[in-house]
This record gives sequence, C-alpha cells and structure tokens, in this order.
Amino acid sequence: FLLGYNDFGHFAWRVVNTWEGRGFLMETPSLPAFWDHFNPGLALLAPLWGLWPDARLFFVIQAVCLALPALLVYAIARRLGGTSAAAAAWAAAYLLYPALGQLNVNCSYGWHPVSLALPLMFAALAALLCGWRAAACAACVLACSFKEDVFIALACLSLVMAFQAWRDRGRDGDARPGIAALADRLPWWGWLAAFAVFLAAFAAVFVFSPFSRYQVGRFTRLGSSFGEVLLSPVLRPGVFWGTLLRPESAYFLLALMVPLGLKPLKRGWLVLAAAAPPLGVLLAWGNGPATSIAFQYTTTLIPILFLAAMAGAASPAGEPPGRVETTASPAFAARLWVAGVAAVAACAVASTWFGAMPWTRFTFRDVLHQTYGDEYRRGAIDD
Repeated sequence: FLLGYNDFGHFAWRVVNTWEGRGFLMETPSLPAFWDHFNPGLALLAPLWGLWPDARLFFVIQAVCLALPALLVYAIARRLGGTSAAAAAWAAAYLLYPALGQLNVNCSYGWHPVSLALPLMFAALAALLCGWRAAACAACVLACSFKEDVFIALACLSLVMAFQAWRDRGRDGDARPGIAALADRLPWWGWLAAFAVFLAAFAAVFVFSPFSRYQVGRFTRLGSSFGEVLLSPVLRPGVFWGTLLRPESAYFLLALMVPLGLKPLKRGWLVLAAAAPPLGVLLAWGNGPATSIAFQYTTTLIPILFLAAMAGAASPAGEPPGRVETTASPAFAARLWVAGVAAVAACAVASTWFGAMPWTRFTFRDVLHQTYGDEYRRGAIDD
C-alpha cells in the first residue's frame, strides 16, 4: 500500500490501543493524546476494530466516508430547489471531482480522521436545509471531534450565513433559491452565535490541547509564536506574501475551482468567502502537500466549495444570491440543471489529467516524491 507517510499507521494505532486498553487514543507512551491533532472522535472506531481487527477496516471506512456525501449532495441540491435530474448531476459531479479521486487513491496519507468529518459536514448542511436543527447541531459536534480544522471551516461558514441572513432580514424566506435557502434556516443572530461558539471552542481546544505547539512549529517561517504567525502579513510581509502568491498557489486554486465552474462560484461568492481563511493558511504555509489536492488538507473545503457552486448556480446573474425568483421558476430549475451537467463534464475532463480515476494518467508522482524523497528520485520505487 506504499505506506510511506505514517498518518495511516499512527492514527490506526491509536484506535487499536484504545480498544486493547493500552491508553485512550495513545499512539506511543512518549506522546500524549492529541499531540498533533484534536480528534477524540477516533475513539468511536475502537469497537469496529474489535469486530474486525484488520487494517483493511480503515480502507473501507475511507471509501464509505468519501462516497456517502454523494447522496447528501443530492439531498442538498433538492432542498435548494433542484429537480431530481439536477440533483443527480451534482451528485455525479461530486463523485468525479478530482480532489476526491486523489483522496480515494492516496491511501498512504489520505486516510485521516478528518475523512470522517466530510460526510458529517455535508449531513449538517442537508439537515439544516430540511429544518432539522438538532440533527444539524449533532452532526457539527461530531464532525468537530475528528480534526480541529472543522471548527474553523464551520465558523467561517456561519459568519457568511449571518451576513446573508442579516442582509435578508424582513424578507419572505419561502422558496427562495441560492444561499438564502440555507441562511433563512436561522436568524442572523443565531448564525452569529454559532460562529462565536465554533470560534470559542477552537480557541479552548487550541489552548488546552498539546497540538498547539506542534502546529505553530510548522509555521516557523512566519513566526515563533501564534501571535507572530497571525500577524505575519505585517511583520514578515516578504515571506508571507511571497509564499502566498507563488504560481503553485494559483494552480492549486484552479484545480479546486475550475471543475465546479467559475461562473457558479462567482455567483456564490459569499459562500466561497468562507473558504478564504482556511485556503489562506494552506497557501501561506509553504508546505508542498498543503497546496496539492493529493493530500488531505482540502477535505474540509470540499463541502464549502460544493455549496458555493450549487448556491451560485441557483442565483441569477448580476443579482445578489437569493434576492430574485423562487425555486418554482422554470429559469431557476433549468439553470441549476445546466450548471450541474457542466460540472459533471468539467470534473470528468479534469479528472482525466489529475483526478486519480481509473482512466486517469499516472498522477501519483507528487505523492511519491513528497513521501519517499530521494529514494523515489533514485528510481528505487517504480511507477
């Protein structure tokens, strides 16, 4: 399985040790739990290991976590007002999305606790669109238990929804398309409260979990403390902006966005803005895997990107999302279907080049290079 990176092994080992009573999510006695990431939800996998103590369990979990959101994408598109055909097109686009194909094939690094958060984030969106607030809250809490990144992604999404709900206050929210269909599920102050809760939870986890020193240490180019890293655009502008504006950053962003359609994403700019802070961190980090879709760092961004594309497709050109038309409009239904079919075609074509699908050219060199370094360059590992 080319298990060069240790993520597969050390996260699986924590599950094994928990089940066998050697310590709660303990990887090794020399390291505390959560030394690198906050993922208490991993303990939920321990009983599954008891039923099937085989490494293939984690490959099955990975496959389920990556495939299951297709059904949820279908449900979200339907709740946004799409026809069954339009919803099926968006579900197919999800399965063909190049970044998803890379996560599926790249088992040496792609299996990560954050993979379990992917269907939960989609489930939270679908549940909220159905009006199931308690179920959405439960899905968010569970998703946050698999990696600290989820707190930030959900906080950013809550903030942009608060702005949309505040902008639409006093309007009739029935059957309105686009972003408003989601924003109307809570009052603006409810979204703002959710933002505050997610942000406060992340701050508490960051302060009291051992991973904070490790994670800040990965950004030593930008500063020696969390405050310095946060202020690096001002304190170290040459390093920060020089890293952020590399050509590799543009290629990475295009690989994420072009397959979903730049026009729908432009119309869904408000939702897309929720992805800006996490993307900024990845781009400014200067780490090769962080700006490669072959690694797990894009996982929490996928629900935001798909929501932005679907909500944008449901919004008329030249108008703020959710301000014009209702979901009963024939133009609305046609627009969402056309955008979905275009996304299917674009994702299929893009995955031919870098999506790690069965028909794709060999795209594993980036992973092999990052994983095995000199050993791969010497030819010790063949394609």
